[in-house]
Amino acid sequence: MTKFGFINCIISVLLLTSCVGGRTSDTQADVASDAKMLFTVPSDALAVIHSEKAGKALEILDSLNAMRRIDLGKFESKACALSWCYTGTLSPLLAISVGRSSEDSAFVSNNIIAQAEQLKLHWHYIPKSKSASSESILLLSRSEALIASSLRHISEGRSIIDAPHFSDAASGVRDSDDFMLFSGKISQRVLPREGVAGFSRSQISRFVDSSADWVIVDQSAQKIVAKPYYAHAGTSFASMLESLPSGSSEVYEILPDTTHFALSIPIQVEAYRIARESLLDASVKLTPYRKDIEALRKLTGKSPLNWEKELNIQEVAIAKWEDKQILLVRPKKAVDDSEIEENPYKGFIPLLYGDAFKIEDDSHHAIFSSWHLFGSKDDLESFINYPDRILNPDWHDKKCHLTLLHKDNVLCWNKNEISLWNINQ
Repeated sequence: MTKFGFINCIISVLLLTSCVGGRTSDTQADVASDAKMLFTVPSDALAVIHSEKAGKALEILDSLNAMRRIDLGKFESKACALSWCYTGTLSPLLAISVGRSSEDSAFVSNNIIAQAEQLKLHWHYIPKSKSASSESILLLSRSEALIASSLRHISEGRSIIDAPHFSDAASGVRDSDDFMLFSGKISQRVLPREGVAGFSRSQISRFVDSSADWVIVDQSAQKIVAKPYYAHAGTSFASMLESLPSGSSEVYEILPDTTHFALSIPIQVEAYRIARESLLDASVKLTPYRKDIEALRKLTGKSPLNWEKELNIQEVAIAKWEDKQILLVRPKKAVDDSEIEENPYKGFIPLLYGDAFKIEDDSHHAIFSSWHLFGSKDDLESFINYPDRILNPDWHDKKCHLTLLHKDNVLCWNKNEISLWNINQ
């Protein structure tokens, strides 16, 4: 994935769970001692990559970005910080270590700077005598204002390290040379106008901006590992989810092979309900929730809470393929298939498990392969009669609090982290 594609995937999870997860801290933590380039990053930056290899960091930029076209030569293997700030547009700033010797400085003057000027990039050279690191630094950006901001922060002794909760979040990658942290506020800047996974950009921004402090992304060769961080526990779905036992997802055995989005959460009814109602209480939403429960009981003749207990639900999921979508519920006891009929319990699932499981039409119900299916009649018929299934995905046996399939990317949220990988690699 390039640019912010993987961020969009992770933001999908954060939106769908209405918050971020991760560990909290009551004390200010030290930033990774090896992250020597962070002093160049303005305190209002929305994202930052620290890498011991500048060439690797630049790979995340769009192929059309001018900085991707610079030949760094031997400095491809030097440390850098690549950050993004909003200056009317989301602009990247590269701060790269260019060595200690005069020979290195000459290379900078005669080569990289010449390329930058040809590409109409702004630059500023910081000699090691004025650098917080032991080496000289070169700043590059298409935004002159962003370079000016970096220089102002450096002269004032301020940086992203001083941003709220950044140091605590960065302590989670203190042993890593290559990491990325992005603020929840970045969602409104990097997401496509059409949103992600059927959710509008405004919905995502509203959820993530209000609940995400920083998300730590530690990238390995085969997958991306994210460790979401929140400053205040107790009012987030993620902290609730992490307190519950993890489980395996079985929904991927029956999904159409054209599924482009699926979200699954394993459920242990009693523990889940206690935890969710505690969360709603902490969020001052318990009273409206109970009123909605009672309203559906009067409307349908059955309480959603009793329905949940009777089925002894083990997993709840949503799946989208082509232009269709349905909800799926797996009970503990296997049940026979049933014909499509009207759903007497419309609205139960989103009320019990959140708006991540809300679809436009849940008017019909059927049982297929021991799964209760909810959706429009046409969508249920399409799902049941679909000729090909995903079958035996490689993440099937993973113990997770939540799994998500978004196009070709899979996320597994386990006890310690969110893992993201591409199923075609």
